[in-house]
Amino acid sequence: MGVLNIGASALNAAYTQLQTTSHNIANAQTPGYSRQETVLQASSAQFTGGMFVGGGVEAVDVRRAYNAMLTGEVNAATAARSESGARAQAMTRLESFFNDRESGIGVLHDELRQALADIVNQPFDPAARTVALARANTFAERVTDTDRALDSLRNDADLELRQNVRSLNDELAELADVNRRIATQQGSQASPNDLLDQRDALVEGINARMKANAHINTDGTVTLFAATGDALVIGEDAMRISVTSDTLDMERLRLSIATGDEPVVLNDRMLAGGAIAGLLAFRNQDITMARSQLGRYAAAVGSAYNEQQRLGLDLNGDAGRDLFSIAAARTVASTDNTGTADFAIAIDDATALKASDYELVYDGSDFTLTRQSDGVQRTFASLPQTVDGLEIAVASGAVAAGDRYTLKTASAYAAGFEMALGSPREWAAAYASAPVLGQGNTGSLTVGDFAVRGNDPNLAADVSIVFTGPNSFDVTGTGTGNPTGVAYTPGGKISFNGWEIELNGTPAAGDRVDLSAIGDSLADNRNARRLLDVGDSRMVDGQTAAEAFGAVLGEIGSHVFSVNTDLHQSEIWQTNATAARDEVSGVNLDEEAARLIQYQQAYQAAAKVIAAAQNMFDSIVSIMN
Repeated sequence: MGVLNIGASALNAAYTQLQTTSHNIANAQTPGYSRQETVLQASSAQFTGGMFVGGGVEAVDVRRAYNAMLTGEVNAATAARSESGARAQAMTRLESFFNDRESGIGVLHDELRQALADIVNQPFDPAARTVALARANTFAERVTDTDRALDSLRNDADLELRQNVRSLNDELAELADVNRRIATQQGSQASPNDLLDQRDALVEGINARMKANAHINTDGTVTLFAATGDALVIGEDAMRISVTSDTLDMERLRLSIATGDEPVVLNDRMLAGGAIAGLLAFRNQDITMARSQLGRYAAAVGSAYNEQQRLGLDLNGDAGRDLFSIAAARTVASTDNTGTADFAIAIDDATALKASDYELVYDGSDFTLTRQSDGVQRTFASLPQTVDGLEIAVASGAVAAGDRYTLKTASAYAAGFEMALGSPREWAAAYASAPVLGQGNTGSLTVGDFAVRGNDPNLAADVSIVFTGPNSFDVTGTGTGNPTGVAYTPGGKISFNGWEIELNGTPAAGDRVDLSAIGDSLADNRNARRLLDVGDSRMVDGQTAAEAFGAVLGEIGSHVFSVNTDLHQSEIWQTNATAARDEVSGVNLDEEAARLIQYQQAYQAAAKVIAAAQNMFDSIVSIMN
């Protein structure tokens, strides 16, 4: 009977090994499956005839090939890969809106300048004026279309973000249920291997959406924490993540976790990984950066052209109107505010604008203004104040202590950027006034340059500059104050009534320059030349329009390069971490096939032991009979 029992135990052990190996082969392609192996143990020996005789074998457990450190490495790499992947995909789409070499903003601005050059050459030509108007309109539409595209891209990111959060909540709930089933089955003193695999696969899937740190408890259940330290799953309880708007900025999304009566806001900058972190960073940072860059460019370029356009006369003899309309800045009050203030934000100096929005906080005595792009702060005891080319004032209501506001400045300017002229005749190509040298001049006096610098009501008034000698002159005319004995320096600037003139040479006593309104603006191209020169002026924070748009492309390209570099590195990390884990936990079909033959032979040998014991038993029975 001893041999029979030993054979039976060997048969059972081999059969269990065959089952385990077959299970491995069947799940070789199952995601998250860990290779299993049967753990054998020699049965207790019996003391017989002065010796211990073996009692066979027992299959005491079926154990997973599992390494907690390697599994944790895969989770971390998965979180990094998912964050970079989600952000890189979105950033590539964002870059395409700007990097259009055929009909992009930079190309269309160049075409506008070419059309303005035609007006300079033929200011009286209706065709040239019509083409320039169409070019201005196309340029403005492209700016606005790009802003709309960014808005659409943000909406797409929002949709994907909410879908990821819904899936995350489902996975957290499923993990809590797996915890419950693991805890129930652990009472059998055996490891529920397939449930543990399901647990680990869920943790990896959760990390693909949000970086989560797993703590494996002694009973095999897992406690899951977000990178922020907030608990996600504890035992059979799963927390719920929700997407809400920031109380300070309704356009900014944030994550909250339900842990009780009041949801806890997660710091999105501490999420540390997962597709949700990548999408939040893209919509809250990258899109805001791109819109601010675009808005600053539009406001600065539009303001520069508008300013010059207003200094000229159109074909109707009227003062020039703005070429472009620029969207107004907006103020967003925190939902927690108790004050009633509304703010007026005007562009004071477009060349000083920054590609950023601002946060304004009032503590009861001082205002603190924070530039969101770089965190630079300024503190004021009162308003109005002028900062970064913006004049900020309280328009109405009162500010209360603790009130917070988001000032949507640069990110708002491109939304309503439009061409404002209604007719080709409204191009202000001419100046209202022109200088003429006296016909009886005897000295070498010449006019070096003449420009209009401001819209003075007396811009077209008659003014005479009469020299009393080579070093001084008198001025007469409305608005001038009629100064006498003004010192003259060749090449110096003389300014009255909004115009500025440069005189050169040596005048004789009695020489004069007369300034008066032009009789016909049809052939005058002096302001058109200045409009053309606007493109080369330092209009955008010390840069020309072309340089500024190049800087926009460079900034966006830098972000794309950085996130693609992160993606490449995280892909390598994930590949290596997964390979290292699979080296331990993965199923090798060649090895399993070899084991299958080994265990089959062991099964057959055990069967022969049982057959031998049967023959022995039959012989004993025969002898006894």
